[in-house]
Amino acid sequence: MADNETARALLGVVAFLGLGWLLSENKRAPPWRAVFVGLACQVGLALLLTKVPAVTAAFAAATRAVDALQAASRAGSSFMFGYLGGGRTPFSMADPSAAFIFAFQALPAILLVGALSALLWHWRVLIVIVRAAAWAFGKLFGVSARSASRPRPACSWGWSRRRC
Repeated sequence: MADNETARALLGVVAFLGLGWLLSENKRAPPWRAVFVGLACQVGLALLLTKVPAVTAAFAAATRAVDALQAASRAGSSFMFGYLGGGRTPFSMADPSAAFIFAFQALPAILLVGALSALLWHWRVLIVIVRAAAWAFGKLFGVSARSASRPRPACSWGWSRRRC
């Protein structure tokens, strides 16, 4: 089973490298340094996330925190919207999976995460994280920090004119 998963992962890496080559402007001389640094970073990050117990425990704690946020969001939407928000139905249902309503069950969690992200941005926590990642990618790939962080969160939030 593990060999099948490894083969699938390697096929995915080859497929992404092939797609990158197909979309590149200079097919005769690809940027080999960036390719090898990117692959080394990917392998290193995979080993860090799966083999280091402290990192695995930190991500398990983060998972529990996200689960708690999701449960709080579900409880709030159930309180606010009753059975439409995921609470108990006042009648019997033949198919309970049909009771999921995106606007009343998933959207509150999305709004909660968006509000937390805006709060972390306002407190400058996300700005520090984005700048640190831009600096690291700039050093690793030999590009400017501004180029490394071009699709930063501010752009996706519509704050493209505002500087970090």
